[in-house]
Amino acid sequence: MTEDHGEPAATVASAEPGSKGRVVGRYRIHGVIGSGGMASVHLGRLRGDAGFSRVVAIKCLHASFTTDPSFVEMFMDEARLAARIRHANVVSTLDVVASGNELFHVIDYVHGETVSKLLSAARKAGEHVPVDVAVRIV
Repeated sequence: MTEDHGEPAATVASAEPGSKGRVVGRYRIHGVIGSGGMASVHLGRLRGDAGFSRVVAIKCLHASFTTDPSFVEMFMDEARLAARIRHANVVSTLDVVASGNELFHVIDYVHGETVSKLLSAARKAGEHVPVDVAVRIV
């Protein structure tokens, strides 16, 4: 998810309890934080019992692919495979939600800059990403 599409980035403050956003199941979906060819990623909030809540990222399959069985299967395969990975450098898949024709992966939200922004800033400065930073990403 590296494309920006000129949309304003969502902030964690926009996912605070009481803020507006679309509700799907136990999740409130807020602004886009990334987008790619097959899906967009939104900031979201899990809403649980007794006031429990947690900031999450919600990956939404683009509407143009929701009626294509091969894309739906790829999206679901991605969720199933990602859910099997347990590693400190990989975000966890927390849930999969289907609502009407829409499909969503709910994943851990990691606050910070995207790798593409980091690389772009380094290129603009005529520098390389420092090794001690790069090894923490890979």
